[in-house]
Amino acid sequence: AHRPEVQALSVVVGLVAVPVASDGRRDIDVLVAAAGDTHYGADVERPKLLAGRMFHPDRQDEAVIDQAAARHLHLRIGSTVTLYLFPNSDPQLDPTRDPPSRRLSARVVGIIVTRDSVVPLTALDAQPHILLGPAVPAAVGSTYFAFDGAYVRLRQGASVTAFSDRAHALIYRKVHEVANTG
Repeated sequence: AHRPEVQALSVVVGLVAVPVASDGRRDIDVLVAAAGDTHYGADVERPKLLAGRMFHPDRQDEAVIDQAAARHLHLRIGSTVTLYLFPNSDPQLDPTRDPPSRRLSARVVGIIVTRDSVVPLTALDAQPHILLGPAVPAAVGSTYFAFDGAYVRLRQGASVTAFSDRAHALIYRKVHEVANTG
């Protein structure tokens, strides 16, 4: 629902995906995510480009990576990263061994730094990141989603505390609705 204090909102989706090195080694220590809409990187959560450009929103074969992913995976602008995608429905899944149900290749078009990667506050923030455009979740579907989230930019003068309280109340209400229906 649209809130008057919200200036812009963008969705991000984590994928059950692992990058594959040229020697076939799978790296589970890399966070693979995709913008859920065209607002990410434009209106909300604009990363600093260190080299190259942002992905085109309609391209499934383009990625931007943070500095940590560039170092960790030995990638640069123009490199191709291969990702193995796995369905989120298998609790026994071992992405280091099991055959992927889908494969995706993307060319690195940009190297970025985000607010979260400058001073990581969580373990996820500290992981190397590969970010794909909104064409990817639209093409692969929710079968491969690990998590989803939103970035919100509030209008000038809006109360972060009041917005946060309303958001938490909504989440609490929705969680209890789901819990009570099944």
